[in-house]
Amino acid sequence: MTQNSVSLEYIDEAIESLVSFFGIKEPVPEKQLMQLINSSNAKGCIKKIALYLGLPIDVRLISVSNNYTRSNSNRFQSDSLVTTDSSGKGTQSITAQVEIPSSFPLFGSAELHNYPINMKISDNCFDYQLTFITIMSHELSHILLRSVLHKEKDNEFYTDLTAMILGFYEIFKIGRKLELRTRDNSDSYTIHTTTYGYLTDVQFEYAYTKIRTMLLKSRNAKDYLISELAKYSAQLSLVQSIIDEFNTLMNSYDLKQSQTFSKEDSDMIVTFHQPDFLYDYDSIIKSCGKFVEEIRAFCEGCNQYTIESKKKIQQYREELNKRTIILNNKKLLLEGYVTRLKKCTTLFYRLKLDIHKKISSKTKS
Repeated sequence: MTQNSVSLEYIDEAIESLVSFFGIKEPVPEKQLMQLINSSNAKGCIKKIALYLGLPIDVRLISVSNNYTRSNSNRFQSDSLVTTDSSGKGTQSITAQVEIPSSFPLFGSAELHNYPINMKISDNCFDYQLTFITIMSHELSHILLRSVLHKEKDNEFYTDLTAMILGFYEIFKIGRKLELRTRDNSDSYTIHTTTYGYLTDVQFEYAYTKIRTMLLKSRNAKDYLISELAKYSAQLSLVQSIIDEFNTLMNSYDLKQSQTFSKEDSDMIVTFHQPDFLYDYDSIIKSCGKFVEEIRAFCEGCNQYTIESKKKIQQYREELNKRTIILNNKKLLLEGYVTRLKKCTTLFYRLKLDIHKKISSKTKS
C-alpha cells in the first residue's frame, strides 16, 4: 500500500464521528459468511454482508476476468480499491466494484428493500475468502454512506472505517493483506503481498485498537446490566417464594382456627385475610417479571451500540436500581409477616414446612 498524508488525529476524529453517527457493532459471524463462500454462494455471502450493514438490497453479480485491464470494455469505472503491493508491483488479486446509481434510495426507505445493485467481481473471488469479505464490506459501505447522504460519502478512508466500526474490523485485520507465493526455482519462493484499502499499516493498527477499545467499553456496560438483571431476577424469585410460604401458612391457620391467639395476632390475621392484601405484591411481581423480560430481550438483540442504545442501557440500569430497592423493602415486609404467622402454627407444622423449603431449594439449584 502506498503511503498517504492522513494523520492519526484525522483517523481518530473520523472514527469518533462515524461511531457517533452509526454506533459501533459486534463482530460479524464470519463462519456463516465462510460457509456461503465454501458452497460457492457468492451472492448469498454478499447479501449477508449487506444485511449486516443494514442494507436489504438485491445484489446482482457480474463476473469479470481475473486478468482484466483498464482498456477492456468491461473495465471498472472507479478506483474504489487500492491493490498495489509494497514494491508497487501488480499481483494477482481479487477485484470488485459496485455500481451506485444517482437515484439510489435513502437508508430506511421502503424503496431500498430489494433494490437492485450491480456488483462486478473477479472470477477468483472464492480463492481468498477473508479478503473477499473485506472487499465486499468496503464496497457495500460505499452504498451505506451514499444512502444516508453522509458528508464524507466519497471519502475512501471513511469507507474503510465505516466497515470496521460496523463489525468487520476483525476480518479486516486478516483479509486486508493477501500473500501469494511464486516459485523462483526448485528451492525458493517470492512472496507478493497485496494490501487492500486506504489505510497504512500504522493507521490500521491505530484504528483497530481504538475501535476494539470502544466496542469493549460498550459491551462491558451491557454485560454489567445483564449481571445486575440476574441478581434482580434471583431477588424476584425469592420474593415469590416468600409469598408462596405466606399463602401456605395462611392455609395452615385456616385449618387450625381452634387455636388460641393473642388479640394482636388475631388482628394481624384478620388483616391478612383481606381480599386485596397481597394485591400490591402480586402486582409488583407481575410488573417486575415483564420488566425482566423487556431488558432480557433488549440485551439479546443489542449488537450495535448507538447513542440511543447506550442511553437505553443506562436508563435500564437506573430503573433496575430503583426497582431493586423497592423489591427489597417488600421482601423485608413479607419476611416479617411470615415470621409472625409462623408463631401462630404448631411446632410440628413449622418443622415440616422448613424441610419442604430445603428440599425445594435443592431441587431448584
